[in-house]
Amino acid sequence: MPTSSTLRALCLFPVVLVAGCETLGKARNDQEAAFTQSDRLMTAYPELKSGRFAVIADFEDPAHMELFEVIDVSDRAYCRLDERNGRPETGGHALRFRAGSSADTVVVRSDHATNWYMKRDWRPYDLLLTSLNSPSKDLSLRMLIGAGPPDERVAVESTIKLDEGWNVIRLDLAEIGDHIPIDDVREIRLSLDGVSEPETVFIDDILLTGYRIDLMGNAKNTSGELYVQQVGRRWKIGAGGRFEIAFGNGQIVEWYHLRSDPYRLRNLVANTVLGPTPVVVASVHPEVETTVRDFSALGRVVLATQRIVELSSLRVVMECEWRFAESAEDASPDLPAQRWRYTIYPTGQIYVGVESVTRAEGWSPPRLGLAVSVSSETPFEAHTNSAAQLGVPEPLRHVVYASARDPRKDGAMLLFIMSDSQATPEMMQQEDQADGRLSFIATGPLPDGESQAWACSIVLAASEDVSEEDLAERALEYGDPSALELEVGTAGAPAEEQGSSTFFDASSGCYVLRPERGQVRFRLSEREAPRFSPVFRLVDAAELDAWVYVNNLVFDAAGRDAQGNLIFQVPEVPKEGAVVEVILRRPAPSETLGT
Repeated sequence: MPTSSTLRALCLFPVVLVAGCETLGKARNDQEAAFTQSDRLMTAYPELKSGRFAVIADFEDPAHMELFEVIDVSDRAYCRLDERNGRPETGGHALRFRAGSSADTVVVRSDHATNWYMKRDWRPYDLLLTSLNSPSKDLSLRMLIGAGPPDERVAVESTIKLDEGWNVIRLDLAEIGDHIPIDDVREIRLSLDGVSEPETVFIDDILLTGYRIDLMGNAKNTSGELYVQQVGRRWKIGAGGRFEIAFGNGQIVEWYHLRSDPYRLRNLVANTVLGPTPVVVASVHPEVETTVRDFSALGRVVLATQRIVELSSLRVVMECEWRFAESAEDASPDLPAQRWRYTIYPTGQIYVGVESVTRAEGWSPPRLGLAVSVSSETPFEAHTNSAAQLGVPEPLRHVVYASARDPRKDGAMLLFIMSDSQATPEMMQQEDQADGRLSFIATGPLPDGESQAWACSIVLAASEDVSEEDLAERALEYGDPSALELEVGTAGAPAEEQGSSTFFDASSGCYVLRPERGQVRFRLSEREAPRFSPVFRLVDAAELDAWVYVNNLVFDAAGRDAQGNLIFQVPEVPKEGAVVEVILRRPAPSETLGT
């Protein structure tokens, strides 16, 4: 969906300081002699540990300088090889770049090289790395990467704030590949912002590297198990053989349907983000075209962060934030912001809590909505509906939903459900042919005050597994979950926080219960319609051993959330219902054996 006009992602990476131990005489010399240049680079940059990397230039070979030339606009700029001021861990040579103005530029390209060439196909790699030594913290590096022949050149530009001393700069090639063809990169341009007087910086080790780390599970599994993988600066979360989504800059920027696309060739949210994304809705009148606007009035720059707060085989919880500012240096806690908390289950159920805080003098959004988008390059069949249209009883008419279905064999399906017990929301459909985007927008009344919070759910599934009737049943079940017949135990939080007597937390997709006398017992009653993998969270159980039984059989698939509360999901509930019982006990004191 539309965002502010300038986007800068500030993703946090660990700072790795590589310090050599002092050794004596011949032993030290022998050790240094045994190290190859590749060894030095892999020691200095942990992102290279996979061994799959390419050197654009490390300046240890004078031939690397054939790639570099300077565009001297100020008549005070130059670039040349420096043999003393590079990173000592990687050999000590570097490029000395003197800039007399922000227009002075170092160009990296192979046009006139005869002994060394810049690799043009960057597809096998995930990160572009370089080190830069800055004389002050008042400078920024502007890096432009251009692809294609001169008459068809396209480029993407990033600006990176520098600290004094050595900076390790990491650019995500997946993000770059969203804008330019990274199989035909022709040049890199480097310049400095913040130059009023001539400044000298040292640039070392311009590298491409594959950087993929399995944080949990195996991304190659096909058994439906959850996995989390870091690829460059993106987090990929998926269930083997079912789905994979990727977070970048605090948004879901990739969705793959693994049943029909195991090699991840078709990004179903190409050209957009999945959302749910807050949007400004200027009109919802049926006779007036709906217009959706962005939040650029809140700030020129978006500061994006994302972090995983819970990681287990049962679910992954991701927190993301966008803060709107006038500059990347603004760290005020009172900035307008948008925040997301995603709870992702292996069944393809994704529950999302969203908050939008708007503070801008002289500007107020006419109406807010929440948008979920897919790429219109896939022939999705779009459908919107509401509980009211289905003729359901009045208490359930606060549920609206939309679906995008690929009708082809093994095609993907997305279901978006919004529920608001305080008002009846509306669901709209909008297609932007120019941007290649199909969106569903749920709207409600503008809240009092400066913020609005939503709880909604998204289901990613195979289209052939969900009939039209299933869509309605799923929407009603997710939007207003069935009440439990609770025999032992109580609600896990005040009713006004949970929203109904079902004890259901809509933002995380859990029934929240509190044990009594070390026990919880409830009945999932008989229903004509199926239940869809309900999840249960037991609070006040962090230090207790637990045994879960479903219909008197031991249920082993239970785990703990980040606070130690017990979590379990029952993937299949028979139509005749089920009895669930949890027994909790304090662990027996460990025995100390004598000698």
